Amino acid sequence: MLPRQILRPFWRSRYAAPVAIVLALVGLTVNEVGYQAVRHFDEQFAESLQARTLAGRLRRNLLTAESSQRGYLLTGRAEYREPYDRSARELRALLGEVAAAFPQGHRLAAEAEALVELARQRQSEIDEVLQLFQAGSREKAQTVLMTDIGRERMEAIERAIDRLVNAEMAASRALQQRIERVLF
Repeated sequence: MLPRQILRPFWRSRYAAPVAIVLALVGLTVNEVGYQAVRHFDEQFAESLQARTLAGRLRRNLLTAESSQRGYLLTGRAEYREPYDRSARELRALLGEVAAAFPQGHRLAAEAEALVELARQRQSEIDEVLQLFQAGSREKAQTVLMTDIGRERMEAIERAIDRLVNAEMAASRALQQRIERVLF
């Protein structure tokens, strides 16, 4: 009862309505700022997740290409070439997605560009070996295959993917901490 008795004169004053409006506006503003911050964080988190997903798809695609190449070179059967051809088509589209996900000005644009270039080079090497094999130059194809270039390139690709994924995971953790500070 005491609070009601204390507030009664205030509610009857001419300042009550403007103060209530100001408090309502402050509440709405704080709510909107919080909403926009969480929305922005959500967009950044989705971009980070997309980048990690693309990196995983790229890794899987290149491993499929290598495996299919080896199967085709060992058997010479078209069934082993088909997964490679499908993988090569998917890789071209995937490299475009990676480039689009990390446009110029993005904090990881240089890393993504290097990764795309490494993947293109690896794809070119695999294509070269397959062309030699199909042209009847099995020994040349095997010689190129037996060099360490492909292995070294794949290791470089793995390191580039790991750098990209680790950077995105670190950004996600930092983003999560910022969200927690905003919300709590």
